[in-house]
Amino acid sequence: WYGIVVPAGTPAALVLLSPWADVTNTGDTSITLRDFEPAYDYERHLRSSAAAYADPPDQRHPYVSPVHGDFSKGQPPTLIQGGTREIFLSHFVRLYRAIDAAGGTAVLDLYEGMPHGFPAMLPDSDESSAAFDRATRFLAEQLPQQVPVQRERLCPALGERGVALVHVGGDVVEQERAGEGGG
Repeated sequence: WYGIVVPAGTPAALVLLSPWADVTNTGDTSITLRDFEPAYDYERHLRSSAAAYADPPDQRHPYVSPVHGDFSKGQPPTLIQGGTREIFLSHFVRLYRAIDAAGGTAVLDLYEGMPHGFPAMLPDSDESSAAFDRATRFLAEQLPQQVPVQRERLCPALGERGVALVHVGGDVVEQERAGEGGG
């Protein structure tokens, strides 16, 4: 997730990259695309992660699986990015539809044939470059005009994987990666 946080603590905008938005293993692409992403096999890999995140009876809670959320009370403008070869593709579509149905601003930005987390895994691809550019434009559109937004493709603090950080003014907006602190 990349989000710009305003002083009151409410995100002004969100960019969600390949979100696992429903940890309950529902959605048709969890079945139809599972062979395209063997590293994300639910029974072998994701079930234990989901259970570590929340007890099974709690996994439909919107804080755990946002697709089950009530977005009628408001949602920051949200850009959802992902590839068409991700087992989470159904999650992106369902999350987009839930936000949109509640009257929120949501953009679904899909990239043909791309796997889960493609901008970090394939940083030199045209699709990754396009995704970073689209995320930068989206955040620039959502932020007040006086706050400059710039894109940084390679950040030494996060390694050479092409992870994008968004700068707001002179400060780097904190971003977390699995198992690491913010950067």
